[in-house]
Amino acid sequence: MEQRKPEPLVTKNDTAIPRDGYVTVCDAMGIEAVGFCLDENLTILWASGPFCRNAGYTKEGFHSQFTDFRAYYTSCPDGFEYIKSHLNEAVLQKLPEAELTVPVPVREGDAAWGRMMVTFAGLDQDGYMECRAFYKAADSGYQKLEEENRRLRETSGYFKWVLDEFSGNAYIADIETYELLYINRTSSETLQLQPGKVIGRKCYEVVQNRTSPCPFCNNSKLRRDGFYEGAVGRG
Repeated sequence: MEQRKPEPLVTKNDTAIPRDGYVTVCDAMGIEAVGFCLDENLTILWASGPFCRNAGYTKEGFHSQFTDFRAYYTSCPDGFEYIKSHLNEAVLQKLPEAELTVPVPVREGDAAWGRMMVTFAGLDQDGYMECRAFYKAADSGYQKLEEENRRLRETSGYFKWVLDEFSGNAYIADIETYELLYINRTSSETLQLQPGKVIGRKCYEVVQNRTSPCPFCNNSKLRRDGFYEGAVGRG
């Protein structure tokens, strides 16, 4: 893919802001930063020397090997999708900036974790939002938290897979609001309703066709930090 030329950014006031100035300042102050477009592959426009060095490359080597974030994140594609989806969501919400904890691929070894502060500079001449990302290393607490979150996401995925393969009806509802959070494939077929039609609705409305909680419901005995051992209800 051909790399975009670093044309001036066009703001709402049609004022050209040269990108070279950001690179010069970041290089002089030792700031890890990358400029890119919020297009399909997150095309890289520029990268500061400190960012390239911490990734294990010279500036010339980095730009010759990577023209976009999709290529840079080949070793951790989930990181690419995470960045892209969250930044697109931030733009849709018209936020001026976004801050993420993300993996940062390095040339040798596993990806490091970092805090990514992204500012939205405006639309470029092709109509894509230009982003300027500034990085700093995440402390061990952040890294541990992200690792735990990753494990929780994996566990949640396995759990839902098991429930989907379960031949009986199964659903998950909030213990306080009774809102359905998940139904498995069998329940969807039994109710003849797609999950998107029932998620968020009261479980007693969908499952039992009631207007109030079921008399045999044991939600009052459940706790988020413990287990309840008792007779299984008919819900």
